[in-house]
Amino acid sequence: MSMKSVNDIFNDSERFKKPFDINDIERRDPFYVDKTADWLVSKLGSEASREYYCKVARQIPRPYLDNLVTIAIEKGRHPAKLFNFMAEKRMRQIGVDKNDSEK
Repeated sequence: MSMKSVNDIFNDSERFKKPFDINDIERRDPFYVDKTADWLVSKLGSEASREYYCKVARQIPRPYLDNLVTIAIEKGRHPAKLFNFMAEKRMRQIGVDKNDSEK
């Protein structure tokens, strides 16, 4: 196999074209997911939404969640409802279905 062939394989591989995001590794850690869901419950006061917050924690990076929580608390009469609406909208934007299990 010549060097040109190896370069073609390397350049054509989807695996290598996909950008690496360190947050992808962190968000798959169950401890991170639980900790973030607990943080969301404490900030928003909605224990009933904890399962949904686990899904949100797996899909949306923490800095983005911080922004959503801040907006929900400052602007919403019902912060948990506003947060859920904004998080669901963001997950649709990134291609995650609300009813999907962990991707």
